[in-house]
Amino acid sequence: MRGRNRQISLAWLFPLIALAAAGWMFATHVMSRGPEIEISFIDAPGIEAGKTALIYRGVVAGKVVKVDLNRTLTEALVTVRLEKFAAGLAVEGSDFWIERPVLSLQGASGLTSLIQGNSIRARMGTGKHRHQFRGLESSPVLSMDDTALHVRLQCEETQPLDRGAPVTFRGVRVGRVCEQSLSEQGKPYIDLEIQNTKAPLLKTSSRFWVVPATSVTLGPGGIKLDFSGLDTLIQGGVAFDDFGVPGAPLADDSTAPLLESEALARACGTPFVVTFEGGRGIKAGQTRITYLGLPVGMVTAARPVEGRVEVTAQLDRAYDHLRRTGSEFTLIEPVVSMQGIRGLETLITGVAIDFLPGGGSSMATRFSGTVPSQPQQEFMEESEAGRKFRLLSSGTTIGVGAAVIYRGTQVGTVLEKKLSGDGKSVELRIGVQEQHARLVRENTVFWEERGLRGSVGFVNIRIQTATPLPLTGTGAITFATPDAAGPVAPSNKSFVLYDKPRREWSKWNSPPANGGDKR
Repeated sequence: MRGRNRQISLAWLFPLIALAAAGWMFATHVMSRGPEIEISFIDAPGIEAGKTALIYRGVVAGKVVKVDLNRTLTEALVTVRLEKFAAGLAVEGSDFWIERPVLSLQGASGLTSLIQGNSIRARMGTGKHRHQFRGLESSPVLSMDDTALHVRLQCEETQPLDRGAPVTFRGVRVGRVCEQSLSEQGKPYIDLEIQNTKAPLLKTSSRFWVVPATSVTLGPGGIKLDFSGLDTLIQGGVAFDDFGVPGAPLADDSTAPLLESEALARACGTPFVVTFEGGRGIKAGQTRITYLGLPVGMVTAARPVEGRVEVTAQLDRAYDHLRRTGSEFTLIEPVVSMQGIRGLETLITGVAIDFLPGGGSSMATRFSGTVPSQPQQEFMEESEAGRKFRLLSSGTTIGVGAAVIYRGTQVGTVLEKKLSGDGKSVELRIGVQEQHARLVRENTVFWEERGLRGSVGFVNIRIQTATPLPLTGTGAITFATPDAAGPVAPSNKSFVLYDKPRREWSKWNSPPANGGDKR
């Protein structure tokens, strides 16, 4: 009996040992596993339970155990079982995203996903333990070793910037563009990530602006084309600087305005108002304030007030101390006249406001600006006060404001254009300035000047511009008097307007400088 009992107990010994081993192995397996976390994504392409891995620093740190949809079917819920050594990823500040192949102008990324399939990547954060996360829509632009300071830029319209576009401080890259989107109110914004080691460069006085892909400068040396770099040419860029203005350190998740240009960013002085009688060509953010020909500020706003234009501007900080009482501001715009072209650079850069510091001892914030009269307007006024004549033509393209020219010099202006009483001809009323009125004699002839005259020789081609009418667009009238000059023509005398001159007219001499005037 005893031998039988001994045999029974020995027979059960091996199953018990096997059960104990299995229990030990199960306990070891359970103890080696990390926690489960749930990550919600907008979508989860290529994610499969039991197959897709979670990768951290190139090491498999977990595996997807379940893929599901939320109750409203608007998000994918991915459950991941972490390895025990990766349990530290289950904290509040950790980021998770789906790594997928991307091919763009900035390069290729996620190419391993083409072979192994999409995977979930992680960047470890800090904070309390957490088991539910919202996945990123795209991979972060900074590496997992970089901690970042986040800044949100507010702008009026979206900018030509791609994710990963450089953020620079005085030409040195210190961060990247993280995202560009719209707020709940529908206003565009741009999120920046600045490397934590460069965070002290950011201050509350820092001003941000868009770096253009290229810039063109027209000057005496010709045309200069600049671009900041190939990455900026492709992606765009953002730059910032405080321009020496003191400020406190900028806190994480702060907001700041995005300005259109560096020139506008540099204009960080005290705002002041200049009032003009007219503001033709003035544009906020584009019109420059110049001093001795150098740009020293920018117009930030312009609006009509009681029949005048109020311009708000700011000077660069280095010139703000010149904004004294008595300062003068003059609108500079391109002027084309018989005397030449003035303000040519404003044809490209736009109108500018010239600044002349005043002699006062105190600073001022309101000034009266000056809009200089156009030379053509001056000619019109002087011609209106001079002697008038009538020119008759069967048809002409000459218009009001056209120059009346004698030997290449403007001496009058076309004041009026109308049909004759019988409707069979066109009548031009011209005014010749009083000091030149004696040049018009009773036998003077008038003709239309078409601007360009040319001749072709055996070895050369000659093109002559008789008047600047291609620039004025209104044509011109030229006159000449025979050598045997007649009496000075009385006011309102009528002449025929010829469409072209005869050859002998160009050989006539001018009336005598003194005498010979029979009034």
